[in-house]
Amino acid sequence: MNDECPIWKTEADLIETKGDLRTFVSNRAGGQFEITGSAIASMNDSFPGWKKVSLTESIFLANLQDSIPLIDTSILHNLRPPRKLTVSNLFDRFFRALSEEYPDIGQTFSDREAFSEGKIDFFLAAINAPENDRARNAKTVSMLLKTAFDRSMVEHVDLDGTRANTRITARGWEHIESLGLSIGTGDQIFVAMWFGSSELRDFYNNGIKPAVEGAGYNCVRIDDTEHNGKIDDQIIAEIRKSKALIADITCGLSRPEGEWGKSEIVGAPRGGVYFEAGFAAGINIQVIWTVKQSVADIENVTHFDVRQFNQIRWDEDHPEFVRRLKNRIEATIGRGTR
Repeated sequence: MNDECPIWKTEADLIETKGDLRTFVSNRAGGQFEITGSAIASMNDSFPGWKKVSLTESIFLANLQDSIPLIDTSILHNLRPPRKLTVSNLFDRFFRALSEEYPDIGQTFSDREAFSEGKIDFFLAAINAPENDRARNAKTVSMLLKTAFDRSMVEHVDLDGTRANTRITARGWEHIESLGLSIGTGDQIFVAMWFGSSELRDFYNNGIKPAVEGAGYNCVRIDDTEHNGKIDDQIIAEIRKSKALIADITCGLSRPEGEWGKSEIVGAPRGGVYFEAGFAAGINIQVIWTVKQSVADIENVTHFDVRQFNQIRWDEDHPEFVRRLKNRIEATIGRGTR
């Protein structure tokens, strides 16, 4: 049923009405979403443009993970300005949207079709385009499509003696596969740390977890997650679904023997934490580093490859750590909608 998108006031499909809840599909809003009547009523002429962009980003990313987000007044109240996308993220978002519009391998489309009003609206949603200056936004989409040609991710197809049609190439589909869920980030943050002592478990429960939840995200650690597969496969799957990863590199200590180390006490790093942090960084998921203050400078606690990163150091003052980590999360990836 044709209707109006409550967010952008553009054309949309009203899929279902159930009591106070309505389900829409809107290209400009990034896909399918549910919204309450009170939320719709609050979206008047003074509703800020950046909130429209922030909502659209959350809808687009949720749909990529086959999730339909619910928008109510509390979600609107807790919205934060969307982060500015890097050039790499911008291209990946656009290209993922292109594959959503033309999902069949070998499927062709014309440039005119790709820039029709309905199609380009979806691309604008994918790249966090503001509502103003539609002409400039269209030029951005055109530039991104040209970049896809330059990278041989799309190609012209000769049909009936013309080269008017385009399709995604095998290289383009390989790129889509390589993205996995890294551009479709959800409302969870994965925690990689050592749980081998009561102190670390207490730090997680009273430091990390309240900070993550206070910033609007679900806190995930692998031993709290139900799964049937191999544990390392589950770790990878959960990291892919996460918007960020917290890597606490606090570890056990030992006394070296012989000539191995010059210190009386050295750290015994947990390789799993570094592996998980490296995997997250490799798929463009933000990594936030933490370490206990009293052990941070002991030899081999902080590997030299990560010393350049700004670590949040913690001690027994968990409330202060919660404040600092919550601020770092919101500054790095924005506030969540949990």
